[in-house]
Amino acid sequence: MKKLLIILLALAIFAGCKTTLKINNKTDPQSIDSIVLVTPLSHYYNEVEIDVPEEIRGDDYDVTRADMFADITASELTSPVFVRLFVGLESGEANIDDATRNELVAADTIDVGEVFHVAVKSPPLVLKALNQDRFYIKAVVTTAGPTAGYVNVDNIYLDIWLEKETSGLFPFFYLF
Repeated sequence: MKKLLIILLALAIFAGCKTTLKINNKTDPQSIDSIVLVTPLSHYYNEVEIDVPEEIRGDDYDVTRADMFADITASELTSPVFVRLFVGLESGEANIDDATRNELVAADTIDVGEVFHVAVKSPPLVLKALNQDRFYIKAVVTTAGPTAGYVNVDNIYLDIWLEKETSGLFPFFYLF
């Protein structure tokens, strides 16, 4: 038994052990400031900036999946509103329909008391955005007619899966 252990240890040292280390990382939940709807307007916009941690941006890990989640609620509305949620590489509403800069990830009509849960599996622009210092989650609210109330986009976070291929003795010590 002792010889077998020595042979396995020598094999791990000389040949190296290759394995894939998988890490699940969740960003801190963010919220977009409440969008206050006032009667004469029919179009509203707000955004939140998401900072990308250095370990995700770096070359140490490959991002294999980045799922996005959010909750959209409305209160005190006098009529339903149409809400669109975007991921953007740049700040601002200009060029919101440019698919190379902004990606529509969710859209729904919301009425008072309704909660719209957003769950999007690996939007392509999010994977691209994770290579930058920051990206933006943007909310665009459109009303069909005069209305008042609030729209909230809360609990925005990413569930990110990172992979790193390791070699040498590193995975060997996971056995103990």
